[in-house]
Amino acid sequence: MTRINLIHTIFFTIKLIFIPTVESTETMDQYVNYNSVYHILICCQCGYAIPRDWIMVHFRRVHKTIPLITRQEIVNYGLSLELWEPSQVHEQWKNTNMKSPLDGLLIFSAFNCQYNDCMKYRRTEVSMKQHCRETHSWVVKDGIVWIKKELQSFFGGQHVKYIHLMTILTLDCSLWMRITMEMRMKMTM
Repeated sequence: MTRINLIHTIFFTIKLIFIPTVESTETMDQYVNYNSVYHILICCQCGYAIPRDWIMVHFRRVHKTIPLITRQEIVNYGLSLELWEPSQVHEQWKNTNMKSPLDGLLIFSAFNCQYNDCMKYRRTEVSMKQHCRETHSWVVKDGIVWIKKELQSFFGGQHVKYIHLMTILTLDCSLWMRITMEMRMKMTM
């Protein structure tokens, strides 16, 4: 048996017999969180879910400062869970009525194209301008055809799909000011 085959055998044997203990669960909570609704493993430091086949690669490439034994425990823990494919996660999101922010996932400002209901999202205004130029033949004199939104994405990289966060109650500024003034007036009476 070659060294690589031996390492491969040992790794997958350990994976199969991994049973989380109180200590290992506490260690996992520092680095990853499991969301049982969407069956995703969220990296606490990155704020994204990690696809099942990328757990080892993610912690090897991105989190080299985490001790090797801890990274191996995280990989084993992740592989012991029922993690869904990114397409299944996105499908579950589409079928969910409540579109509130997910704990652990990064929330960021981005831009949403409003040109003829295009609705594409981009992280930067520069990339939104590029999208509008290339897709809609947009020029500066047309004015801004995008708005800023709060977004999340379950996954990064090739599996990124931006999800718009809905707030429970959205008020425009003038309505908010009117309500606030009415409340103040009632309090002074």
